[in-house]
Amino acid sequence: MMKSLLSVSLLFLLACCSCTPSIVRKCAKVETQAVGKEHLPPMMDASGRLCKFNMTIDFMRKHFSGLLLVKETETGTYRTLFSTHFGMSLFDLEIGADSLIVHHCSEPLNKKKILSLFDRDFSILLGLNIQAGQEATVYKCPEQGDDVVYKLSVPQFKGYYRKSNDTGRMLEIRSGSGLRKTTFHSFPDSLGKQTIRIRHSGLKLSIGLDMLQ
Repeated sequence: MMKSLLSVSLLFLLACCSCTPSIVRKCAKVETQAVGKEHLPPMMDASGRLCKFNMTIDFMRKHFSGLLLVKETETGTYRTLFSTHFGMSLFDLEIGADSLIVHHCSEPLNKKKILSLFDRDFSILLGLNIQAGQEATVYKCPEQGDDVVYKLSVPQFKGYYRKSNDTGRMLEIRSGSGLRKTTFHSFPDSLGKQTIRIRHSGLKLSIGLDMLQ
């Protein structure tokens, strides 16, 4: 009888742990508050300047690498141009909060689902999905350098943001769950320049961005 109770308790504990996303597993829920861009700064800050990245895309056993340029063209609209190091254009997208204009896209990237993923990924990186007054659950993480995690569940985004309490920079973003989960990580390289890694769990798609300036 005792062994059965212990087994049930262990299974219940494992089930509870597996249901808790790892991003908040060692954090404490503290409050619910309205948040905006002042709480959730963009992981990729291209406002008012031209950003350059070395970019890699691994998709369905195909590897692409080259130079990504990101520039704000209007308030809330960004032009993203990705070309090989030999100058061949792979895509040229204009992304807004509620719009996507495809100026150019090469095969095999020129597919509706892939373009939709690029639109969503860049919108999240650039903070286009964040609107003022969105309600978020706030967690404090004393075992992770006092990082702050915000949980959002709004039509534009369902997931988590983890921000450094020391630097105010966005460190991690998670959206979706299961096969639809996407993770964004930002960290400095050996020279202190920003590095971003994006992984789509249910797809054979990963994206790397290494800032050049």
